Amino acid sequence: MKPEINTALITLAQELIQRFSPLLQDEYEQSRLNSWGTLLLMASMDLDKAADNLIEQNKLIKTFLKKYSRKIIDRVLIQEIDLLIKVKRPKYDISALDELNQELRGTLVKTQAYFEKESNPEALKEIWKILRNYLDIYKIECGKYSCTYDYHWGDPKYIEKQIKELK
Repeated sequence: MKPEINTALITLAQELIQRFSPLLQDEYEQSRLNSWGTLLLMASMDLDKAADNLIEQNKLIKTFLKKYSRKIIDRVLIQEIDLLIKVKRPKYDISALDELNQELRGTLVKTQAYFEKESNPEALKEIWKILRNYLDIYKIECGKYSCTYDYHWGDPKYIEKQIKELK
């Protein structure tokens, strides 16, 4: 199956920025490669659908956090989730939606780390369903928490790779 051009551009940009750029010793060359990667990402964006996509992603994450916050004991995490869930109608400009999306993603990563420590496979499966909508995320970081997904959703055997990563 032939990938859509936007998906191919996104994958290429991610590979340049995340895998090749760190290998360069010269900061100037590293900066140039990162700039090319950013330009590729910008070229791949379908700006007409960007707001709708962010709204949908935010809704998915909020629904998950609301559902599973009852199973969390960590008071700080619960407070963070409650604050984000209460955000009702942000401005519908891209920057406001993206800012909320970044906060939600960060909280999702913290929640994933929490459920990994608590060994809650049900919650982890739900998180994977949400992440499936974010095609080819390699790594998400938020403060001291991070998750690395050393495969791509486009890989033929990504399900087996997911299971291997979870073990």
